[in-house]
Amino acid sequence: MWSSQSRGNVSKPYFSDAKNRKLQKRLLILLNGDLTTAERLLKQQRQKHQGQSDTWYLEKVIYDLERDRRY
Repeated sequence: MWSSQSRGNVSKPYFSDAKNRKLQKRLLILLNGDLTTAERLLKQQRQKHQGQSDTWYLEKVIYDLERDRRY
């Protein structure tokens, strides 16, 4: 369960948003299906950059993973 926790009382699971499904699948592919790591990385970004959208967090984690793999 990937949930957004930086929005106070509002919690919205990432998987409930159809527009993010492509990003979710991409992230899991990059992590070889490791959901625990995906959740950890998303949580770190939510803590570091509070107030962003779910899409932003997913894109940021994917960007960072792809960037780090180029080197």
